[in-house]
Amino acid sequence: MPLEEQVAAWRTAQDDLADKANKKQENKEMPKPKDPDDADPAQKVVRSLRKLVIGPTDLAQAMRDYLSDDDFRTLIATLKKL
Repeated sequence: MPLEEQVAAWRTAQDDLADKANKKQENKEMPKPKDPDDADPAQKVVRSLRKLVIGPTDLAQAMRDYLSDDDFRTLIATLKKL
């Protein structure tokens, strides 16, 4: 192989190595996606409700069935403040 072709092949190989190193570095710098288990409890509820596509009346009934009387009154008072 002539000297010029050897140099060109070497440069191409070096460029390929540099590209691979840059891609690895870019992947390291990208933030990891948030783990759903790390989310705020309110956000977990919001995601769940979006999946259910539930209306306010059905949601109210579900919360009434789920919460104690005192907790349900606290929920209503909190909603009024928002």
